[in-house]
Amino acid sequence: MGLVLFAAGAMWTLTFARHGRHVPSAEAHEAYLKGRYFLDQRSITAWQQALQQFERAVAVDPQDPAAHAGLADTYSAMSDFGVASPAEMRPRAVKEARYALELDARSAEGLAALGRTQFLFDWDFAAAERSLSRAIALDPDYMPAHQTMAWLESARGHYGDGISAAQRSLQLDPVNIARYTELAWVLALGGRHGDALRQLDRALLLNPRSVSAYLMKGWVLELAGQPDTALVAYRDGLRIAGVPDASLRRSEAAYRSEGMPGFIREWMNQSATKGGAPMSDTWRAQLYARLGEPDHAIAALERALQKREGALAWVNVEPSFKPLRSDARFQRIAARVTQVNHVAPHN
Repeated sequence: MGLVLFAAGAMWTLTFARHGRHVPSAEAHEAYLKGRYFLDQRSITAWQQALQQFERAVAVDPQDPAAHAGLADTYSAMSDFGVASPAEMRPRAVKEARYALELDARSAEGLAALGRTQFLFDWDFAAAERSLSRAIALDPDYMPAHQTMAWLESARGHYGDGISAAQRSLQLDPVNIARYTELAWVLALGGRHGDALRQLDRALLLNPRSVSAYLMKGWVLELAGQPDTALVAYRDGLRIAGVPDASLRRSEAAYRSEGMPGFIREWMNQSATKGGAPMSDTWRAQLYARLGEPDHAIAALERALQKREGALAWVNVEPSFKPLRSDARFQRIAARVTQVNHVAPHN
């Protein structure tokens, strides 16, 4: 991690001075960089560490807009991944993003954090685009703004723009596994499965023990119609994650008996009975849809809508939901998400 922090912070004083912005103390900036590092690790423990680092940065230098934006982004991430409720996290995220902008109306970090809340919590694509575009105009090298723009454009079904934004994120942060998996995800949503797999292989060269890269590789292989190879990727990722061999054998037996639906059902059962990782209702709906259980999928989506889960922003482009698109219940849920944006359902 030291090399990453050094690379990220080497030109910090010069960059801030060039833009005429607040220059945080060295201690505060170190805590901020560590917060950004932990934020991208995407686990409950890592998010707690990210919060600790951003809170430390704020305590050391309360006038630093970037530190407040980091807090906002962490609250958004915890909600998006189902670790904390959107109802609890949205007020915190918005407060920190807006306070960053009170400190500096030209803070790219604050604008990007606000755009992230507008996208994930409010599903207000137009407002999010304005905030993110302004952030990029102020600081073209601020990676999180491009990252969220990639999410926004992919949710709109604008895959070319989403891929370009994700590629720019990767260019700015090429030593981070998350940038490769994010690019792969947008590529896969756009149907470019081979390109997505190449990005995931690049990620695994950086970290051969990346659980997220293996699990995404399995998903992309599924989309590409290669279930046997997908099973291998899933198995490798779950083994690295610490799933016992006996559980993996049961999952493989379920696959041999019922195909991928059997594997997914066994995976869900094990997660439910053994206290697995938190699962958002949007993700649960995706799994039910892949199992061919539309009633359970719709029920999960209705719960996600009630909680305003951020992942519902992709409801019209998520491939798992294609079998549900003719269902009037699904159409009502999708309409609630897209009513502000006038986005036509993606087929």
